[in-house]
Amino acid sequence: MLILLEGFDRVGKTTYATHLNEKFGYNVIHSPQPYKPYAKYKKEVEGYYKAITDMNCLFHKDIILVCDRFIASEYAYSKVNGDLNKHVVEYLEEIDDLLQDKAIIINLFHNWGDNKGKRHQKAYEDYLKKTKVEYMIHDVIEKGMEALDEFIICSLT
Repeated sequence: MLILLEGFDRVGKTTYATHLNEKFGYNVIHSPQPYKPYAKYKKEVEGYYKAITDMNCLFHKDIILVCDRFIASEYAYSKVNGDLNKHVVEYLEEIDDLLQDKAIIINLFHNWGDNKGKRHQKAYEDYLKKTKVEYMIHDVIEKGMEALDEFIICSLT
């Protein structure tokens, strides 16, 4: 099972991943950073996906892996950077099909008050409306990080 932590820079994905590791012992993997056009780091993303599949967490519910960014970040950053082409969409749809019933997405956000943050959050929400994967959008300032533990425990049972 995968727990996919998604969200804009500096929202607390790594902090929450560390919390899950310390509290529950879940393994954590960090994705390549989606700062450049998808075509320039496609091999990194595909290698990251292969590492996840090699860990068998997609096929065994008792193997839990926390991913600090993954599929929704690819969509959001590609869309905001103007690099959301047919190839990227097809690749993400293929991964989304594989993740159905094998992952949960937690989109962490808070209102930075700037246009860049708002554009990224809108892109994340656009992706989440299309996904087949269970997800939750969580305002980290309003609700805090610990409130997510209950959602994760319920989702994993």
